[in-house]
Amino acid sequence: MGLIESILTEHQIGRDSPEHTIRAHWPALVGAANASYSHAVRIERERKLVVHVAHAVVRNELFMHRAEIVERIQKLSGCGKIKEINLRAG
Repeated sequence: MGLIESILTEHQIGRDSPEHTIRAHWPALVGAANASYSHAVRIERERKLVVHVAHAVVRNELFMHRAEIVERIQKLSGCGKIKEINLRAG
């Protein structure tokens, strides 16, 4: 693999990344109402999804259902490594 190809692969340029897949399916994963107050930001250490949540009630709702949400995320293509969700005020 050449240098340019390795850089494109490393930074997911021109390819679907797990973050893009999760963002595209976010309303289906958490519900439309919760999706309007939350945003999947990034994946840390290939296993933890960081989510910014703008409303305390939505944060609590996502926290209570985090195991179900992780299961739904793992069913998406390329997202099987996600094991937890980190909810942050944002």
